[in-house]
Amino acid sequence: MIETIGLGRDYVRGERALTVLHDVSFKVEDGEFVSITGPSGSGKSTLLGLLAGLDRPTRGRVLLAGQDLNAMDETRLSRFRGSRIGFVFQNFQLVPTLTALENVSLPLRLQDQSGADERAARMLERMGLADRLNHYPTQLSGGEMQRVAIARASVTSPSILFADEPTGNLDSASGDTVIDLLMDTRKNCTLVLVTHNPALAGLADREIRLRDGQVEQIVVHKKRSSKKAATKVARKATRKSGQTSTRKGKTSRKKASR
Repeated sequence: MIETIGLGRDYVRGERALTVLHDVSFKVEDGEFVSITGPSGSGKSTLLGLLAGLDRPTRGRVLLAGQDLNAMDETRLSRFRGSRIGFVFQNFQLVPTLTALENVSLPLRLQDQSGADERAARMLERMGLADRLNHYPTQLSGGEMQRVAIARASVTSPSILFADEPTGNLDSASGDTVIDLLMDTRKNCTLVLVTHNPALAGLADREIRLRDGQVEQIVVHKKRSSKKAATKVARKATRKSGQTSTRKGKTSRKKASR
């Protein structure tokens, strides 16, 4: 479970202190999918970084699985993140001098886990990138780089996956592919993501809406049918509409002939 208690974050700019987050408190249950939304500058990415232990709060606490992240030193926090957390960055953050396979196997190697390359290859194959294992980031499209980033964040089988604007830099086709992959990945972990995409936000169990660094509203979304089921229904509706139009056309022609 994730819990924030009175969370706040200030940044010092010259002689001024800029408050980005103020008194943010909420809980995320194990296995839940939560989206964080809000206008630009509302503190979404800052909040995500605090939840993942990539930054330290000025006030308040972040509890992950009952562990207070702020009470950990950097060594312990790094180990905790490596074993429990996956993070998908908005700008991918792939190592440019490493291939796709090497980027994905890196978290496993840092933990001295055996079979790193084999596990990384299987994860990339799952992402539809079996033919891109030895390609460098500059040789990949934006959608492919995002899939590599998701593979890298997922290869350690984290209990919590964070994603910052996972579709923000992608075209609609690549974005749809990434959404499908995230929906598949979330079956095995808690998923918390920041997004401006209302369709993606609406897929979440709950949506936390920020404004001016505070929680403005928490929306519970109704459970939706799977994408495949929705597509099937849409196709049926299209066929039905077409059949109705055809019948109307035949009726009109009959009347006209009379």
